[in-house]
Amino acid sequence: MPDIMLVERSKYLSHDPHELTQEVFVHLATITALSNHGRKWQVALGSNSAFSDEEKSYAALIDVHRAFVNNALCLNQPNGLQLESKPTLPSWCVLCDYPELIMLFPDECQQSAYGDVRDIEYELEQLTSRGLELDLIQEKRAWTPIELTEIDATANKDRALRLLLQLCKERRSHNCEY
Repeated sequence: MPDIMLVERSKYLSHDPHELTQEVFVHLATITALSNHGRKWQVALGSNSAFSDEEKSYAALIDVHRAFVNNALCLNQPNGLQLESKPTLPSWCVLCDYPELIMLFPDECQQSAYGDVRDIEYELEQLTSRGLELDLIQEKRAWTPIELTEIDATANKDRALRLLLQLCKERRSHNCEY
């Protein structure tokens, strides 16, 4: 019987890094501390690798994933490099970890998320529910450091999802004008 973790890992390794959520990428990528080198870390996933100068290994993983997502968006710009084969656009699930990239590449993010408006709205509802749960906890006791980290991540994700939803609605109203 195959190891379930190996099966799951191989399922994701067939994807490019920008097609994976930050959480999955961080879990699957390998990271190597570098010495006698101009960079601090090398991060690899399958045949893809990149370098980072972040202080901590976890920050380096996120830095490299963000760079892969950024590059995929950049290469899909109409005025970007003219390649025979462009990378796929990151899904809205990937983009919601990077609100700053949504603001940098609104057209590409709009194109990526347009067909998923209902999923984005559902995810926003889930975030709102979790936010209310955390508010109830705070009424009884102080938040733990883990809960504070979750609140910060939830706020960033909420911001990104709202940006994506706004872009999709703008596209919908623009399409209706013609």
